[in-house]
Amino acid sequence: MSDRINEEENFHDAKFSAIIEDNSVASKIEDSIYENLNDSTFNYFRNLISRSVVNKNVLECGCGIDDFSRTLVRDSKHYVAIDLSASSIEYQKTKKSEFYEKVEYYKMNIENLKFENESFDIVFGQSILHHTDLKKSFGEISRVLRPDGQAYFLEPIKYNPIVSVYRMLTPTLRTKTEHPLTISDIQLAKKYFDNVDIKYFNFFSYITMIPYLSKKRNAIIINHLDEIFLRIIPCPIFFATTMICIFSN
Repeated sequence: MSDRINEEENFHDAKFSAIIEDNSVASKIEDSIYENLNDSTFNYFRNLISRSVVNKNVLECGCGIDDFSRTLVRDSKHYVAIDLSASSIEYQKTKKSEFYEKVEYYKMNIENLKFENESFDIVFGQSILHHTDLKKSFGEISRVLRPDGQAYFLEPIKYNPIVSVYRMLTPTLRTKTEHPLTISDIQLAKKYFDNVDIKYFNFFSYITMIPYLSKKRNAIIINHLDEIFLRIIPCPIFFATTMICIFSN
């Protein structure tokens, strides 16, 4: 196992263990910030996944300790969730839903999937790809994805200066080797998938960090402005902070 993968595994084992034990103040603060800023984006992504998994064979990459997998199992045909963190997988196994017979949890690296070719209709993950060697990850996702299947990934983008400053000021909240996605990463994806569709999110939404503007009504208006702005502006990747990648063969 490479030093990079070891670092990712150890970091996330420690992070998830601390959250499970309810003593990770830093992680809670960061998660709260991102959830507030990206609430509409998360909702969009999760609604997209919820609609897509119905009666499908599903692979979730990087399930963490979220309960999202347990809410999706009911509608899927068969559900597999993986994570590099042993702490995450052990936690998920103790929280299996009533539909446990349709879900499997494995400690596994997305760069080396232990599944047969064309095993899944849907592959998805949230903030996973930017922790990985993309050549390996894209290759493995493409390999296990069925010809009519789709892969969905919600990922951070490199270029926004506000987020760049925040990341620079909080280096201990993430691994040293993670890398928000770039234009060249999107071009790389096109070598592994026949179709690459990118949807951009979050620019004005960062002003909701101002207390008065953080109210739900204001956040809805600002998120709507985001949607319009990022749809009409040239090169939205330089302004947005988050993107949803949709890959298919």
